[in-house]
Amino acid sequence: MRVLVTGAAGFAGRHLLDELAGAWPTAQVVPTARTADAARSLDPDLGVGCDLTDPNAVRTMVGQVRPDRVFHLAGHAATSTRDFDATRRANVDSTTNLALALRELGGDRWMLATGSGAVYGDTGPEAAATESRPLHAEGAYASSKAAMEEALRAAAGNGLRAVVARAFNHTGPGQMPGFAAPAFARQIARIRLGLDAPLLRVGNLAAVRDFLDVRDVVRAYRLLAESDYPGDFDIVNVSSGTGRRMSDLVDDLADRAGVAVTVEIDPGLFRPVDVAFSVGDSGKLAARTGFEPGVPWDRTLSDLLTEWTGREGGLVQGQNA
Repeated sequence: MRVLVTGAAGFAGRHLLDELAGAWPTAQVVPTARTADAARSLDPDLGVGCDLTDPNAVRTMVGQVRPDRVFHLAGHAATSTRDFDATRRANVDSTTNLALALRELGGDRWMLATGSGAVYGDTGPEAAATESRPLHAEGAYASSKAAMEEALRAAAGNGLRAVVARAFNHTGPGQMPGFAAPAFARQIARIRLGLDAPLLRVGNLAAVRDFLDVRDVVRAYRLLAESDYPGDFDIVNVSSGTGRRMSDLVDDLADRAGVAVTVEIDPGLFRPVDVAFSVGDSGKLAARTGFEPGVPWDRTLSDLLTEWTGREGGLVQGQNA
């Protein structure tokens, strides 16, 4: 079995490579990234660089790899909120190019594209969003993900089976501090190391988010690849079904680190589109694959703190060497 992973050098991509290596040891997994150097750093023999927004480059790459299954994780992340054109190219055009190239290849092909729970907009406090909930995508990122879904729906068929995994918030080791959880963990690690005063700068702590550990998220992607579903196209939430207030995330990290912090709200850290509630119903995923979260929340937080304590402490040691 040949497997293509786009965005393999990214946060979730690296974890997915580990997941597939453990679960599919005989598969030939080809990682792709924007540059050949980045892809070869993941696998010197199989790594492939490709500009996924270039249809000719994608067609050539797909023709060379001839993948049976594709995990399409590449694209602009939720922090890309202002540049509509660039975000659309990265999230919509790349998906369309891949899907059409797979159809042209012929045979039986399968593709998972990472969508987002952001397409629902504010899910409200009453009930988690199911896949049948009407979409209310706002801003560049969510709008591009909604458009990506429709592009993939239109391209599916004629030998291509496709699924959109509407992933809600996920975090864990390897995530950069442009996202809330690692940003908090980094600041708290520096406070614990005595590098900073006990002042934590934060954005909107009243928001409620649905978090999964990234290692559970990529396991869900793999389980979806192993599951059967009717038709050529499907949409499945990848979520915990549990909402966590961002203020609780700060408190949990500080308690685990054993530090007392003063919180300072920084309006500059608020996102242009920042809904109050974003929680997804995971019932369809569980029914389809038997998925249940396997990484305890305490372990996720502990791993984040351990990672950032090591990083920041290592930086200080390097400066003092």
